[in-house]
Amino acid sequence: MMGYSPIRMLFPVPRLLTNPDLFAGPRGLMALKGIGSSRTLLLTGRSLRQNLRGEIKKMLAAESVVAVERPGMGDPDWDQVTSILSVLAGDVPDLIVAAGGGAVLDLAKLVLLRLAWPESDPVKDEARMSRPFAVPPLKNRTRMCAIPTTAGSGAEVSSAALVMNGAAGSKSAIITHDFIYDMVVLDPRFLLDIPRSVMMSGVIDAMTHAVEGTISNVDNPLADALAETALERLGRLGRQWLGDEGDMTTILQLQYAAHMAGMVQNHCGVGICHSLAHQLARFGVGHGEANGVFLAPVLALNREEEKVARRLDHMESLAGFSIGERVAEFQQAGGLARDFEALVAGNRLGGSVWNAEALAEDAWVDVCTRFNPRSVDARQLQSFYPVSRLNRWMTVRSEP
Repeated sequence: MMGYSPIRMLFPVPRLLTNPDLFAGPRGLMALKGIGSSRTLLLTGRSLRQNLRGEIKKMLAAESVVAVERPGMGDPDWDQVTSILSVLAGDVPDLIVAAGGGAVLDLAKLVLLRLAWPESDPVKDEARMSRPFAVPPLKNRTRMCAIPTTAGSGAEVSSAALVMNGAAGSKSAIITHDFIYDMVVLDPRFLLDIPRSVMMSGVIDAMTHAVEGTISNVDNPLADALAETALERLGRLGRQWLGDEGDMTTILQLQYAAHMAGMVQNHCGVGICHSLAHQLARFGVGHGEANGVFLAPVLALNREEEKVARRLDHMESLAGFSIGERVAEFQQAGGLARDFEALVAGNRLGGSVWNAEALAEDAWVDVCTRFNPRSVDARQLQSFYPVSRLNRWMTVRSEP
């Protein structure tokens, strides 16, 4: 498989980076037979059905396969990486196959980083890791294959890996183009029988990628074209899936649309909707659900910029629906709404304390904030965190 050029410039001109190989459809998994490997690490999510896990193993042509079920829950952290490295016992696989949602795919990226940069220390090297494209080359010996089990994260085509800071409860991003998977398999069978909450959360996440990417402060006409197609398909096919959850043609088309939205995110960045949403992970709020809470009010703020308003009007005209209303519809269909005031009052936030000022400070330094089309400060971001406003947005997201 071809590697990537060492160009590290961040969005100097409109460009498109994508996976060297993408295989799609119910027979896409057969592509694994063509990958020669001496030692393969197979990392899977806990919810992956046993028959599919077995089929992946059957297709792998490796001399040795080390199968690991993802340790832990929620977003990936360095403890999970250490656990996987201990299973490998010093051996370095020449192929990593990750089958799961965005957290599993990001976890595999972090494993790759530690394998290729064994002397690194997540604590001592945190400053370097947090600088885009500052980590050393990672794909000297190991190739990466992604089998997404959700339609939304776009992690398979993303240059970023999100990692949770266990002590602070905040997320940070490590960015290198070596995190883009060498091979992707979009097989709709992996999304059959998934809960509505998971599917709708993924679709909302992908819609947010398309919308925030196309209005970001990074101009990329190539990505804009992808965003227009992705948003229309996600809104239309998400509804279609709700009417027939077993239709593999619809699922595959949703996978394509989510993949396109992921490309938009990777080339244009996303804005403060993502910055705000990242901070809710410490309370056990899923990423797609959190994006659904903030998207409409964030768009209302950004619409105050004339250029953004024109772009959003154009996107909605092409899509044939209101972004806020369609997201609200999918939130309701997925049963994603929750009573934040009750959670805070009952101290049911996973041990974390709700501090709007601290949340806003973390959101302000989040890497996504720099791509928002409108400049904001921490005080403005804090206005998004009162639990009473969160509850109102859960039911009336089309209004600011």
